[in-house]
Amino acid sequence: MSETKKAMVKAASQGPAITVAVTTGYRPAAARTTLSAFASQTIADRIELYFCIRPGADVGPVRHLLEGMGSYRIFDDMEIDTVEKCSARMSLQANAPFVAMIEDHAFPDPEWAETMVKTFEATGVDGVGSGMLNANPGTQLSWANFMLSYAHWAEANPEGPTDWISHHNGSFRLSALQMLTPEEVIEGCNREGDVVKTLKEKGAKLYFKPDGRIRHIYPSSLSSTSRLRSDVGRLYGWNRARNESWGPLKRVAYFVLGPAIPILRYVRMRHVVFKQLPDINERSHGLALVIGLVLDAAGQMMGYVAGPGGTRERLAKFEMDRSMHLTPEDKRKLYPASR
Repeated sequence: MSETKKAMVKAASQGPAITVAVTTGYRPAAARTTLSAFASQTIADRIELYFCIRPGADVGPVRHLLEGMGSYRIFDDMEIDTVEKCSARMSLQANAPFVAMIEDHAFPDPEWAETMVKTFEATGVDGVGSGMLNANPGTQLSWANFMLSYAHWAEANPEGPTDWISHHNGSFRLSALQMLTPEEVIEGCNREGDVVKTLKEKGAKLYFKPDGRIRHIYPSSLSSTSRLRSDVGRLYGWNRARNESWGPLKRVAYFVLGPAIPILRYVRMRHVVFKQLPDINERSHGLALVIGLVLDAAGQMMGYVAGPGGTRERLAKFEMDRSMHLTPEDKRKLYPASR
């Protein structure tokens, strides 16, 4: 009998305050630090944790962490097509009024869950974005990936209503997700974050809470950074050309002018990004931002003229095991017993 059918749920003294959905594409032990972060929450006894693993995976090494939750459920009978979609499917089964989809390489601070619940209750919003930090700040490339992915949600940014939050490591009011069809939620949890776009179209209100801090691991090896940034850029370029109905001439023009993209973006971003990230400065990390922008621009140029290629499949696979994308030193520090 599967773990799911055994209904591995520990009864809590009161109903869950928040449901957290975590999917790991490798082995359960790889999510040890993430699960430990939830076991250390100030309201761990009011967290309902859903954990999706591959069929037959050994959950034994982390079961004691799951048992530190108010309740938990193991999903080991669904195909992990993408990490995002699996977490979305679990979220729709939540019993708490609020639900968060947290990656297995993201580590919330101990007060995170309590902060999220209080923010929802105080503001009445439908989605809350957390303040993001770099969990492996020792390399230029990890900062390059942070700057291009999460700088907008760095903890130094001001608290308040916002036009956008990332569904990656985002928290939502369950009743807001239930305004959408299951397909809209599951398929909308994609690289573009269409679930957030659809929620906004339904009138959802979003809020940024920098005090709800999450430490996130960013790729730090050159090969992985090159693949990630070029694939993200290529998918963006294809989406932009398609959504704006560009003709062949405009696509070719943007391809030809592509080398100017990183220069223009750097000039536009430099003051904002380094203001958002007070732990680094332009003198020490400006080159990292340039490298990221050049790789992204190369991908965009390909997207404009050649379409997405296999970017979606590669990006989905990329999220399955974050340890594969780290320098040896980062891997030793962050995944000491995962292999």
